Amino acid sequence: MTIDKNDLAEVERRFPKLRLGEYLGKKALVGVIDVSDAEGNFLEEFEVALLIPEKYPYGVPDLFETSQKLSRGENDHVNAIGLCCVEMDLDLMVQARRGIRLSDFLTRKVYPFFLSVLHKMHEGTYPGGDYAHGTEGRLQRYRERFNTNDNSFVLDALELALSGRSVGRNDLCWCGSGRKAKRCHLDDLEWLRAIGSAQLQQDLHDIRAIPDGQG
Repeated sequence: MTIDKNDLAEVERRFPKLRLGEYLGKKALVGVIDVSDAEGNFLEEFEVALLIPEKYPYGVPDLFETSQKLSRGENDHVNAIGLCCVEMDLDLMVQARRGIRLSDFLTRKVYPFFLSVLHKMHEGTYPGGDYAHGTEGRLQRYRERFNTNDNSFVLDALELALSGRSVGRNDLCWCGSGRKAKRCHLDDLEWLRAIGSAQLQQDLHDIRAIPDGQG
């Protein structure tokens, strides 16, 4: 694995207490992240290890909070060994296909994650709401993406994405709105396909198994 030198230099500039090392036998950025509010007032520091994916930059880094300052429970976004859920996994899968720079991941995902967790610790809620875990959380994200509360709509979208059927920009959208796809759900369909067929197949199976009136 070769890590882009410019990416590492940017990590050092933005997060000077992080260094290249190892964690759990894998190459990682390890050290401390200082968290401040919008006015620059220091809030907290966290010891972390950011595991670098083997296919860097085409993979999702794993963040471990090693200082054990964060709660680890069923309703938290940190599991028993400190692995953090910094963002909905579906979106990270899409971003990984395009490539994820470590410096950007730390700035746009990790730092806001710690700000959100600190807000939850002090205020009792996450700013901007929260996602459920597992299948329920992914269904929640699909509904949000397609602006619907209808599970059957989500299932139709997953089936179309998996079918491989071509949808042209000027074709009528599959949703039945009467609008051209480019002005309706074409971008959403491309987002689905970027997630990958394996995850879509699993989600299709799991969402179908949700009893009517639930989820």
